[in-house]
Amino acid sequence: MGIPPDTRQSPPEPLPAALPSLAEVARRAAVSASTASRALNRPELVRPEVVSRVRRIAEELGYAANPFARWLRVQETKTLGLIVPDSSNPFFAEVARGVETAGFRAGYTLFLCNSERSLEKEAAQARALYEKRVDGVLFFITGDGSADTIRWLRDRALPVVLMERRSPIPEVDCVVSDNAGGVRAAVEHLAGLGHRRIGFLGGDTRAPHYAERLAAFRAVVQRLGLEAPDELVRPDLVTYADGKRAALELLAGDGAGVGTAVGTGTAAPGRRATALFCATDTLAIGAIGGATEAGLRVPEQVSIVGFGNTEVGAFINPPLTSVGQEKVEAGARAVRLLLRRLAQRRAGQPARPRVHVLPTRLVVRRSTAAAPATRLATNPAAPSSGMGVSRNKWSLA
Repeated sequence: MGIPPDTRQSPPEPLPAALPSLAEVARRAAVSASTASRALNRPELVRPEVVSRVRRIAEELGYAANPFARWLRVQETKTLGLIVPDSSNPFFAEVARGVETAGFRAGYTLFLCNSERSLEKEAAQARALYEKRVDGVLFFITGDGSADTIRWLRDRALPVVLMERRSPIPEVDCVVSDNAGGVRAAVEHLAGLGHRRIGFLGGDTRAPHYAERLAAFRAVVQRLGLEAPDELVRPDLVTYADGKRAALELLAGDGAGVGTAVGTGTAAPGRRATALFCATDTLAIGAIGGATEAGLRVPEQVSIVGFGNTEVGAFINPPLTSVGQEKVEAGARAVRLLLRRLAQRRAGQPARPRVHVLPTRLVVRRSTAAAPATRLATNPAAPSSGMGVSRNKWSLA
């Protein structure tokens, strides 16, 4: 007979050590549990030497507060939720930085969620944040269809602040930019450079702020007597690739170096736009790529303006002229508004909804210049590259 198999079982894995409790921290620090809690959560209420001792012992023991236990005790977890359409977009990334910085300074941790512009995913993330017992939600809504999600959160007494979107329902705080003022400054800048035929690349018009930018563009173009027929308007664009494709369509005309018309709805020969206003920097950067592929030089043959003044726009070639938004301040302002709402709720005070409108300003860089016909008429001796022309002669900024 062979050797019987070894049927002995392996020794069981040791159980993980129990997490240290607040009571254990308090015992070792020779203070009461309530004092230990205040030392960790409200240090301004405790003597500095006690705070130092309690924090040192908590660190030695590896103590971490249980947010759910805290919520059961004081109805707060010191956490906030932020829902954005796309955290890889430079604009949302910079706003998120403002939110995180302001929240951290106030003692809050941030949960970041991407909705990908999906109403279904947006609603699921709102439910998940509620189940995490966050103290409030900062929200870039997809559009008016987000109203049900906002109501769902509001019905559960969870404070909400909308960012860059006005609320489709009442009783909700908002932080928005002066979209109309920013569009007006950009189009007036292009008009001052002699551009008469201006194309528009817009964002998802389900979102109120993009619809507002399109309406403002139409209004200022009409007021200034410029040309911007429907054939030069491309709404509902999102990505860099969208911006590139739309620029290729709008610029396929009589521009030098344009070989074949791209896509449908191209400008008729001799009628292409000499400037493009883009509702986001993402679209503007894509448009610069499209203009280059079409064989047009920016800004000598076509000027391009963005909206958002994201950091990346300053480092592309040429650096992007863009409508500046106070992105980090918008994030910080939204956090302050949310914390104010939380404080009022704790104090039982009524609070009327507020809408904060942050200013915008045009930041002129090297992606805009005098319209080609204006440049040649003003200075017939100017080289075809346009590099010998003084830009300040036409700039309004």
